[in-house]
Amino acid sequence: MNIDLTTLRSLLFVPATKLNKITQVSESGTDLIIIDLEDSVNVAEKDSMRQAVTTFFEEWEPEKFGAAIGVRINSVRSIDGVLDFLSIMDTPNLPDALMLPKVDSVMEIDLVADWMEDIDILMPVIPIFETLAVWDEIDEIMAHDLVPCGVFGGIDLAAELASDRSWESMQLYRNLLLRAARRSDKACLDMPWFDLNDEAGLRKETLRLQSMGYDGRVAIHPAQVAVIHECFRPDDQAVVDARAMIDAFEQSSTGVVTFKGKVVEKPVLMHAYKLIERAQRFT
Repeated sequence: MNIDLTTLRSLLFVPATKLNKITQVSESGTDLIIIDLEDSVNVAEKDSMRQAVTTFFEEWEPEKFGAAIGVRINSVRSIDGVLDFLSIMDTPNLPDALMLPKVDSVMEIDLVADWMEDIDILMPVIPIFETLAVWDEIDEIMAHDLVPCGVFGGIDLAAELASDRSWESMQLYRNLLLRAARRSDKACLDMPWFDLNDEAGLRKETLRLQSMGYDGRVAIHPAQVAVIHECFRPDDQAVVDARAMIDAFEQSSTGVVTFKGKVVEKPVLMHAYKLIERAQRFT
Protein backbone atom coordinates (compact mmCIF):
# COMPACT_ATOMS: atom_id res chain seq x y z
CA MET A 1 0.00 0.00 0.00
CA ASN A 2 1.30 3.44 -0.92
CA ILE A 3 1.28 5.53 2.25
CA ASP A 4 3.16 8.62 3.38
CA LEU A 5 4.66 7.50 6.68
CA THR A 6 5.46 11.09 7.64
CA THR A 7 1.72 11.61 8.18
CA LEU A 8 1.01 8.71 10.53
CA ARG A 9 -1.54 9.29 13.26
CA SER A 10 -1.69 5.76 14.58
CA LEU A 11 0.31 2.57 14.52
CA LEU A 12 -1.14 -0.68 15.85
CA PHE A 13 0.97 -3.61 17.01
CA VAL A 14 -0.15 -7.17 16.26
CA PRO A 15 1.92 -10.04 17.71
CA ALA A 16 3.25 -12.49 15.15
CA THR A 17 1.49 -15.14 17.23
CA LYS A 18 -1.89 -13.59 16.27
CA LEU A 19 -1.63 -13.24 12.51
CA ASN A 20 -5.17 -14.60 12.24
CA LYS A 21 -6.35 -11.29 13.70
CA ILE A 22 -4.89 -9.12 10.91
CA THR A 23 -8.09 -8.74 8.91
CA GLN A 24 -10.06 -7.85 12.02
CA VAL A 25 -7.36 -5.42 13.17
CA SER A 26 -7.28 -3.67 9.79
CA GLU A 27 -10.91 -2.70 10.31
CA SER A 28 -9.89 -0.48 13.23
CA GLY A 29 -8.93 2.31 10.83
CA THR A 30 -5.32 2.46 11.96
CA ASP A 31 -2.86 3.99 9.51
CA LEU A 32 -0.23 1.28 9.93
CA ILE A 33 -0.24 -2.25 11.33
CA ILE A 34 3.06 -3.52 12.66
CA ILE A 35 3.47 -7.29 12.97
CA ASP A 36 5.73 -7.83 15.96
CA LEU A 37 8.53 -10.39 15.95
CA GLU A 38 10.29 -8.88 18.94
CA ASP A 39 8.87 -8.44 22.44
CA SER A 40 5.63 -10.37 21.94
CA VAL A 41 7.43 -13.51 20.75
CA ASN A 42 9.29 -15.65 23.28
CA VAL A 43 12.72 -17.06 22.46
CA ALA A 44 11.45 -20.58 21.86
CA GLU A 45 9.05 -19.34 19.17
CA LYS A 46 11.35 -16.98 17.28
CA ASP A 47 12.08 -19.39 14.42
CA SER A 48 8.51 -20.59 13.94
CA MET A 49 7.04 -17.09 14.10
CA ARG A 50 9.64 -15.79 11.65
CA GLN A 51 8.49 -18.46 9.21
CA ALA A 52 4.84 -17.65 9.89
CA VAL A 53 5.40 -13.98 9.07
CA THR A 54 7.34 -14.88 5.94
CA THR A 55 4.46 -17.11 4.83
CA PHE A 56 2.01 -14.31 5.56
CA PHE A 57 3.80 -11.95 3.19
CA GLU A 58 4.16 -14.63 0.54
CA GLU A 59 0.36 -14.88 0.51
CA TRP A 60 -0.39 -11.22 1.31
CA GLU A 61 -2.92 -9.41 -0.86
CA PRO A 62 -2.64 -5.70 0.08
CA GLU A 63 -5.96 -4.75 -1.52
CA LYS A 64 -7.77 -6.81 1.12
CA PHE A 65 -6.53 -4.62 3.96
CA GLY A 66 -7.45 -1.07 4.88
CA ALA A 67 -4.08 -0.31 6.41
CA ALA A 68 -0.45 -0.53 5.44
CA ILE A 69 1.45 -3.40 7.10
CA GLY A 70 4.99 -3.39 8.40
CA VAL A 71 7.14 -5.63 10.60
CA ARG A 72 9.07 -5.02 13.80
CA ILE A 73 12.08 -7.31 13.62
CA ASN A 74 14.45 -8.02 16.48
CA SER A 75 17.43 -5.75 17.06
CA VAL A 76 19.85 -5.82 14.13
CA ARG A 77 22.59 -6.27 16.73
CA SER A 78 21.19 -9.77 17.35
CA ILE A 79 21.25 -12.91 15.23
CA ASP A 80 17.45 -13.04 15.39
CA GLY A 81 17.28 -9.56 13.88
CA VAL A 82 19.57 -10.56 11.01
CA LEU A 83 17.54 -13.72 10.36
CA ASP A 84 14.30 -11.73 10.51
CA PHE A 85 15.59 -9.29 7.92
CA LEU A 86 16.85 -11.96 5.53
CA SER A 87 13.66 -13.98 5.78
CA ILE A 88 11.30 -11.06 5.19
CA MET A 89 13.34 -9.57 2.37
CA ASP A 90 13.15 -12.87 0.53
CA THR A 91 9.37 -12.71 0.15
CA PRO A 92 7.70 -11.63 -3.14
CA ASN A 93 5.44 -9.16 -1.30
CA LEU A 94 7.49 -6.85 0.87
CA PRO A 95 6.05 -5.08 3.92
CA ASP A 96 5.39 -1.34 3.78
CA ALA A 97 7.90 -0.58 6.52
CA LEU A 98 10.56 -2.13 8.70
CA MET A 99 10.57 -1.19 12.38
CA LEU A 100 13.87 -1.38 14.25
CA PRO A 101 13.76 -1.73 18.05
CA LYS A 102 16.38 -0.75 20.60
CA VAL A 103 18.42 1.32 18.16
CA ASP A 104 21.63 2.64 19.69
CA SER A 105 23.17 4.59 16.81
CA VAL A 106 22.76 5.78 13.24
CA MET A 107 25.21 3.04 12.23
CA GLU A 108 22.35 0.53 12.58
CA ILE A 109 20.24 2.46 10.07
CA ASP A 110 23.24 2.70 7.74
CA LEU A 111 23.80 -1.05 8.10
CA VAL A 112 20.21 -1.85 7.13
CA ALA A 113 20.48 0.61 4.24
CA ASP A 114 23.59 -1.22 3.02
CA TRP A 115 21.82 -4.57 3.28
CA MET A 116 18.91 -3.22 1.25
CA GLU A 117 21.24 -1.79 -1.37
CA ASP A 118 22.96 -5.17 -1.72
CA ILE A 119 19.64 -6.83 -2.61
CA ASP A 120 18.26 -3.85 -4.55
CA ILE A 121 15.42 -3.09 -2.13
CA LEU A 122 14.33 0.26 -0.74
CA MET A 123 12.02 0.31 2.26
CA PRO A 124 11.15 2.89 4.95
CA VAL A 125 12.72 2.24 8.35
CA ILE A 126 11.00 3.26 11.58
CA PRO A 127 13.35 3.36 14.59
CA ILE A 128 12.16 3.09 18.17
CA PHE A 129 13.98 5.41 20.57
CA GLU A 130 14.12 3.38 23.76
CA THR A 131 17.77 3.10 24.84
CA LEU A 132 19.95 5.56 26.70
CA ALA A 133 22.63 5.50 24.00
CA VAL A 134 20.39 6.52 21.10
CA TRP A 135 19.75 10.09 22.22
CA ASP A 136 23.30 11.13 21.39
CA GLU A 137 22.60 10.51 17.68
CA ILE A 138 18.89 11.17 17.44
CA ASP A 139 19.28 14.09 15.02
CA GLU A 140 21.38 12.01 12.62
CA ILE A 141 18.91 9.11 12.80
CA MET A 142 15.84 11.25 12.14
CA ALA A 143 17.64 12.97 9.26
CA HIS A 144 18.39 9.64 7.55
CA ASP A 145 16.80 9.28 4.11
CA LEU A 146 15.21 5.93 4.99
CA VAL A 147 13.54 7.24 8.16
CA PRO A 148 10.07 8.83 7.74
CA CYS A 149 9.15 8.88 11.43
CA GLY A 150 10.33 7.87 14.86
CA VAL A 151 8.59 6.18 17.77
CA PHE A 152 9.21 7.01 21.42
CA GLY A 153 9.69 3.87 23.51
CA GLY A 154 9.32 4.71 27.17
CA ILE A 155 9.12 1.23 28.66
CA ASP A 156 12.69 0.12 27.99
CA LEU A 157 13.98 3.65 28.50
CA ALA A 158 12.41 3.89 31.96
CA ALA A 159 13.97 0.55 32.85
CA GLU A 160 17.43 1.83 31.89
CA LEU A 161 16.83 5.07 33.77
CA ALA A 162 15.48 3.21 36.81
CA SER A 163 12.56 5.66 36.69
CA ASP A 164 8.81 5.34 36.46
CA ARG A 165 6.91 6.04 33.23
CA SER A 166 5.22 9.20 34.45
CA TRP A 167 4.88 12.20 32.16
CA GLU A 168 7.44 14.11 34.20
CA SER A 169 10.03 11.32 33.97
CA MET A 170 9.63 10.92 30.21
CA GLN A 171 9.07 14.54 29.14
CA LEU A 172 12.71 15.39 28.38
CA TYR A 173 13.03 12.47 25.98
CA ARG A 174 9.70 13.14 24.32
CA ASN A 175 10.90 16.68 23.70
CA LEU A 176 14.19 15.46 22.21
CA LEU A 177 12.36 13.26 19.71
CA LEU A 178 9.92 16.03 18.80
CA ARG A 179 12.80 18.45 18.21
CA ALA A 180 14.72 16.00 16.03
CA ALA A 181 11.60 15.12 14.03
CA ARG A 182 10.76 18.74 13.31
CA ARG A 183 14.34 19.58 12.32
CA SER A 184 14.11 16.96 9.57
CA ASP A 185 10.43 17.46 8.73
CA LYS A 186 9.59 13.95 9.91
CA ALA A 187 6.82 12.56 12.11
CA CYS A 188 7.02 11.40 15.73
CA LEU A 189 4.71 8.99 17.54
CA ASP A 190 4.44 8.29 21.24
CA MET A 191 4.50 4.97 23.06
CA PRO A 192 1.31 3.00 23.75
CA TRP A 193 -1.17 3.56 26.56
CA PHE A 194 -1.08 0.19 28.32
CA ASP A 195 -4.18 0.35 30.53
CA LEU A 196 -6.87 -1.01 28.22
CA ASN A 197 -9.57 -0.29 30.80
CA ASP A 198 -8.70 3.39 31.18
CA GLU A 199 -10.00 5.16 28.08
CA ALA A 200 -10.18 8.46 29.98
CA GLY A 201 -6.48 8.22 30.74
CA LEU A 202 -5.70 7.41 27.11
CA ARG A 203 -7.71 10.41 25.97
CA LYS A 204 -6.18 12.80 28.49
CA GLU A 205 -2.57 11.87 27.71
CA THR A 206 -3.17 11.78 23.93
CA LEU A 207 -4.64 15.28 23.99
CA ARG A 208 -1.56 16.36 25.90
CA LEU A 209 0.64 14.83 23.20
CA GLN A 210 -1.36 16.60 20.49
CA SER A 211 -0.93 19.91 22.30
CA MET A 212 2.79 19.24 22.66
CA GLY A 213 3.15 18.76 18.91
CA TYR A 214 3.27 14.98 18.44
CA ASP A 215 1.72 13.54 15.29
CA GLY A 216 0.27 10.33 16.69
CA ARG A 217 0.85 7.40 18.97
CA VAL A 218 1.10 3.63 19.07
CA ALA A 219 -1.94 1.51 19.89
CA ILE A 220 -1.93 -1.99 21.33
CA HIS A 221 -5.66 -2.68 20.89
CA PRO A 222 -7.97 -1.86 17.96
CA ALA A 223 -10.39 -0.06 20.32
CA GLN A 224 -7.72 2.58 21.05
CA VAL A 225 -7.40 3.72 17.44
CA ALA A 226 -10.62 5.74 17.23
CA VAL A 227 -9.77 7.60 20.44
CA ILE A 228 -6.25 8.38 19.19
CA HIS A 229 -7.55 9.71 15.88
CA GLU A 230 -10.19 11.80 17.60
CA CYS A 231 -7.61 13.38 19.90
CA PHE A 232 -5.22 14.23 17.07
CA ARG A 233 -7.96 15.64 14.84
CA PRO A 234 -7.76 19.47 14.87
CA ASP A 235 -10.78 21.37 16.14
CA ASP A 236 -13.11 22.30 13.26
CA GLN A 237 -13.40 25.94 14.27
CA ALA A 238 -9.63 26.24 14.65
CA VAL A 239 -9.23 24.99 11.07
CA VAL A 240 -11.83 27.49 9.80
CA ASP A 241 -10.00 30.31 11.59
CA ALA A 242 -6.64 29.14 10.24
CA ARG A 243 -7.93 29.21 6.65
CA ALA A 244 -9.45 32.65 7.14
CA MET A 245 -6.20 33.94 8.65
CA ILE A 246 -4.16 32.61 5.74
CA ASP A 247 -6.62 34.07 3.21
CA ALA A 248 -6.38 37.46 4.92
CA PHE A 249 -2.59 37.34 4.85
CA GLU A 250 -2.37 36.23 1.21
CA GLN A 251 -4.75 38.97 0.10
CA SER A 252 -2.86 41.66 1.97
CA SER A 253 -0.64 43.96 -0.08
CA THR A 254 1.33 45.18 2.94
CA GLY A 255 2.36 41.90 4.55
CA VAL A 256 0.88 43.11 7.85
CA VAL A 257 -2.46 41.61 8.82
CA THR A 258 -4.76 41.68 11.80
CA PHE A 259 -7.18 38.81 12.38
CA LYS A 260 -9.88 39.00 15.04
CA GLY A 261 -8.13 42.01 16.49
CA LYS A 262 -4.68 40.43 16.72
CA VAL A 263 -1.61 41.05 14.59
CA VAL A 264 -0.69 37.97 12.55
CA GLU A 265 3.05 37.41 12.90
CA LYS A 266 5.05 34.85 10.94
CA PRO A 267 5.11 32.17 13.70
CA VAL A 268 1.32 32.42 14.03
CA LEU A 269 0.94 32.03 10.28
CA MET A 270 3.27 29.00 10.25
CA HIS A 271 1.15 27.39 12.94
CA ALA A 272 -1.97 27.98 10.82
CA TYR A 273 -0.39 26.26 7.82
CA LYS A 274 0.63 23.28 9.95
CA LEU A 275 -2.85 23.05 11.46
CA ILE A 276 -4.41 22.82 8.00
CA GLU A 277 -1.83 20.27 6.93
CA ARG A 278 -2.69 18.16 9.97
CA ALA A 279 -6.42 18.49 9.26
CA GLN A 280 -5.94 17.16 5.74
CA ARG A 281 -4.93 13.80 7.20
CA PHE A 282 -8.50 13.38 8.42
CA THR A 283 -10.26 14.07 5.13
